[in-house]
Amino acid sequence: MEALLFLGFVAIISGEAAVGKYAGDKVLRLKPENEQHLQFIRDVSRSAEVDFWQPHSVELVTTNRSVDFRVGAGWASEVQAGLKKIGLKYDILIENVQNLMEKQFDRNKTDSTGYDYEKYHRWDEIESWIAKITLENPKLVSRFEIGHSYEQRSIYLLRVGKRTGFTKPAIFLDCGIHAREWISPAFCQWFVKEAVRNYGSDSAMTTLLNKLDFLVVPVINVDGYVYSWARDRFWRKTRSRNPGSRCVGTDPNRNFDAKWCSIGASRDPCDDIYCGSHAESEKEVKAVAGFIRQYCGIKAYLTIHSYSQMCLFPYSYTYLLTPNYKELILLLVVQMTGPMIWVLSILSLLNCETLALMASCCLSPKSSQHAKKPCWQSTILPPMFSTIHINPLNVKKVFVGYQKMAALNCVLEIDLQFLETPGQPWEPGNPMLSEGRNRNSQVFSNQLNAMHPVTV
Repeated sequence: MEALLFLGFVAIISGEAAVGKYAGDKVLRLKPENEQHLQFIRDVSRSAEVDFWQPHSVELVTTNRSVDFRVGAGWASEVQAGLKKIGLKYDILIENVQNLMEKQFDRNKTDSTGYDYEKYHRWDEIESWIAKITLENPKLVSRFEIGHSYEQRSIYLLRVGKRTGFTKPAIFLDCGIHAREWISPAFCQWFVKEAVRNYGSDSAMTTLLNKLDFLVVPVINVDGYVYSWARDRFWRKTRSRNPGSRCVGTDPNRNFDAKWCSIGASRDPCDDIYCGSHAESEKEVKAVAGFIRQYCGIKAYLTIHSYSQMCLFPYSYTYLLTPNYKELILLLVVQMTGPMIWVLSILSLLNCETLALMASCCLSPKSSQHAKKPCWQSTILPPMFSTIHINPLNVKKVFVGYQKMAALNCVLEIDLQFLETPGQPWEPGNPMLSEGRNRNSQVFSNQLNAMHPVTV
């Protein structure tokens, strides 16, 4: 009996944590510089046990851009030797993938509610959490079942926001579209927790929930998520069957009816970026798309992924820029740098209200006093600024005006400068300002100029 119990325990552990499956696997990072390097990577992808993490397919690998991939233990030495032979330098990001995986389960902590928001949870635990947080917060959270997965699991949506009796503007937020990206569902749970706990005490969150609804899908790819716990930690796709192929699943992120199966997607069912037999072939995708079409008032769609540490905005299927690209870039810089001063010579279309707000929060280059808000009468010849110095303590206030875009546009050429030490009071002539200017402004300029569409 004891032997049977032990074997049963081993079977459970082996299934849920995939013990030993990735022992000795490594994650390498490299940057191919020529056609020989590219050809070697292509050959390795066909012959070795390789899983591309960034980009997600060998077809997207180009010169002078970093490539991260996991290589199986049985192939690691051979791949490393080949890289050394052709002179392609590489870094080992993860020495033993299995060791890192096992550390994900080394937590026993719970918060006052008995639920640990700093721990990864199985689907059954998340499903129970969805029911509980809805029951405990009836004035802020509503639960909807928007569809079912291929394996008939429920796909839930939480509407988070103060009930008003009418439809409010909404932000759609999805997590867990790629099964192995466990931090994504964890983020959605954390966000909902923060929203309900801070409502009434935090003015910003209270205002958001009073004026907006957040439509949160904690896990879209439910079947894949369950499979990533039970069988394969690195499973990415859905679990639907593909007629005529032994390979299972479709990448749900490439299955939407938006330039379906174009750049960054594959028509091979065995690829991790397989786009499916047709747009919205996956029940999970069809459920989300159907809900969005029927729901009035959705103003934005945010999708949470893991890896690569990037904030992406449309489009991933073309190299063309969005009409409001420059506005998005500046907003992105605010989020990335926080209370800093940046610099980049860039021509941006801003409205007069925004310019006035920016000027009112700026410091004169020759004085520590706030500049006065100008009165602009002319709509034909808007004022031009070549340089704006922004107090790092007022950065967020400065760019609030972006959220109030008016019909009248003014042109502003901004020369934004990094300040290395945002915690120190800003002073004209601060040596850190001039010291950081050349290095950081050039870095950001290079990043901006090197931007390409990125797929996740």
